[in-house]
Amino acid sequence: MNITGDTTNTQPFYSHCDMNDPLCRAQRLHTQFDYHRWHSLQPDDNDDVDTYTADIATRIGKTQRYVCDHLDAIYYLTQLPQLHTLYQQLWHLDDTRLIAITRIISALPTTYFDAIDAHLTRWLTPTQPAQTIPSTRAIIRFLRKTITALGYHLDNTRKPEQYLYVYDAGHGLAGIDALIHAGVAELLETTLRSIKKTHDCDDSTALQLLLEDKTSVVINVYDTGTGITYTPQGTALPTVPEHAVIRVLGDVDTAVVAGYRFTEAMRRFIQGRDGVCRFPGCGVLAQWCDIDHVEEYGHGGVTGAVNAQCLCRHHHNMKTSRRVDCEIDAYGVVSWQIGDRTVVTTPEGVLAGQTFRQRREKKIKKAA
Repeated sequence: MNITGDTTNTQPFYSHCDMNDPLCRAQRLHTQFDYHRWHSLQPDDNDDVDTYTADIATRIGKTQRYVCDHLDAIYYLTQLPQLHTLYQQLWHLDDTRLIAITRIISALPTTYFDAIDAHLTRWLTPTQPAQTIPSTRAIIRFLRKTITALGYHLDNTRKPEQYLYVYDAGHGLAGIDALIHAGVAELLETTLRSIKKTHDCDDSTALQLLLEDKTSVVINVYDTGTGITYTPQGTALPTVPEHAVIRVLGDVDTAVVAGYRFTEAMRRFIQGRDGVCRFPGCGVLAQWCDIDHVEEYGHGGVTGAVNAQCLCRHHHNMKTSRRVDCEIDAYGVVSWQIGDRTVVTTPEGVLAGQTFRQRREKKIKKAA
């Protein structure tokens, strides 16, 4: 049985914070319980970490790492007073998101906390009715970009030395172990995955084809005008790739073309804007998604970013079969009709809020 609340509320709120919905209210109680439990367990400054966390871990059936993560999450939340206040009003952040925030800001000097607090609180305040909350990946990306903009480089913090070595795994096989920059690893993974798809081969063959220079792969990276180059997932690269082909996207955010197929420039922009599949709660990366006409092309939908979104194949099929319905507005905000509820997703990509012009106020409605 579907039990939902009043969907006519026009005030901004996160979809999981709808207090007219009994399931949302139950989830809020769960979040509040977790917060008050870990807040009450905050240690004294002189408590021994190992004995304190071991005592709690054995009493709740969890690991010491689990206990440390949750204690730290509440401690660092209290160091961000604006976010802490908003959290106690909305109860919108789960432990996964709080722990992700903690792991980023714990590497910062405390002199940056006030600025981070202001930026993060503003960003984590809903702007649309029934808006889905940013994913953990999006929060990490936002924090890293904000910290860089504030003039601090997380790479300045102490970290393990990067390495790569090959070892004998027996049976004529070898293993590769590496610790490399996250952005470089993302580009390598994307390259190998593209080669596997093109040549219908396994990982080992894809790596061999790459090393023998018997294939070519195009990977999109983005410079948003800050002088920093980002991967499709929003990781800042340590250096600009050599021999990069620079393409200025220009007004591709508002351009439309005749015909069904999106141009390559449009595809790059839409992927960079969306970041992930736009179906609520889906985290499939945009680079592996289809580009969907929100209003079907056969029903008058234009071919352009103003009428486009990234959808993974599964959710694209759901939409095509008319099990769900959606519309997009001039801000790139997609409103989904799922059963008798409306849920809103906002762009999460590296280009979100950067170049998408707000020229068209008309909503594009997918044909029923």
